[in-house]
Amino acid sequence: MCDVAVCRCFDGAEQNYGFGCRFRQDGMTVIGATVSVKLLSKESLLDLMVIIRLPMFPVTLSCFYSYIGMKDQEIAVNGRTTINVVMQEDNMLIDEVVVGYGVQRKSDLTGAVGSIKSDDLKKISTPNVANALQGRVSGVFISASGAPGSSPEVRIRGIGTTNNSNPLYVVDGMFMDDISFLSNHDIESMEVLKDASATAMYGSRGANGVIIVTTKQGAEGKAQVNITASEGFQFQNSGKFEMCTASEYAMLQNEANLNINPDGGLVYDDPASFGKGTNWFDEIFRVASVRDYQVAVSGGTEKVRYNLSAGYFQQDGIIKENSYDRFTLRANNSYKINKHLTIGHNLSASFSHTKMKIREL
Repeated sequence: MCDVAVCRCFDGAEQNYGFGCRFRQDGMTVIGATVSVKLLSKESLLDLMVIIRLPMFPVTLSCFYSYIGMKDQEIAVNGRTTINVVMQEDNMLIDEVVVGYGVQRKSDLTGAVGSIKSDDLKKISTPNVANALQGRVSGVFISASGAPGSSPEVRIRGIGTTNNSNPLYVVDGMFMDDISFLSNHDIESMEVLKDASATAMYGSRGANGVIIVTTKQGAEGKAQVNITASEGFQFQNSGKFEMCTASEYAMLQNEANLNINPDGGLVYDDPASFGKGTNWFDEIFRVASVRDYQVAVSGGTEKVRYNLSAGYFQQDGIIKENSYDRFTLRANNSYKINKHLTIGHNLSASFSHTKMKIREL
């Protein structure tokens, strides 16, 4: 309950309004609420008696009342000298931090948290979504071998424990050791818990940090169909090495042998007879393609919400005869039985094939 006493006094061309306020919650007086006057950009904290100076011209005076943890309210004065304002708690202001199994109160959050959203994830086509964290979250080290479909090495603030320093992955509340089965397009957000406070919620499994993954859910409204397609290329970025031909190699071998032993003679009598030979660099490396396709349907009603998706990812290695293919399916549905009960399921299926072959040359 807030009892606001409004008094008026005139001073030349301006009119002063005095606001005296007592906020009460659970029988205790709360000081420090904010009152502002509409249209005049006048604002002040309510503490015993506050004087707000207003210019003298006709205006319908309305005041905004706000307080941390309470819903804002607009009240018209309408010539009254006392206004009773009942402040209502706004729980949404308190429970906004996404940590732990999903949502945690700000008062309980003491650790360092890094976050990356869906729009940033979709910009990168990668076989493992953990690669998308590289360079985007401070204190997180990502090292990938570059092999098609390989999982990167993830270290959060260095090596935390012996033997196994991998972080814990929590996907929609489920504990995972690997998230290679996820598609970038299915993820709504990723949060990284980077310090020892993660052990308060996950015990020793969170000693190396925790990566929380939240997948996309359906929303009430008409069905929306999203189709995403991308294609790119990979190549050896260090440049192409200039290789010797077979004749040049034979000639260099002869010179090297003479430098070592001048009386040893020639290794190859006729280097020119070998011709160009085989360029082994070209035989091993290639320009490799990367393809990423996704189809998703989402929507719902007041009772049922759904998000269905199917995706295909294909990556060729820059070394020939190496490739990775993955096909993913996901169904995130929720069903509102009544105002007290809502049930749902998050179903995911992933089929992958990795081809790693050393050619017999």
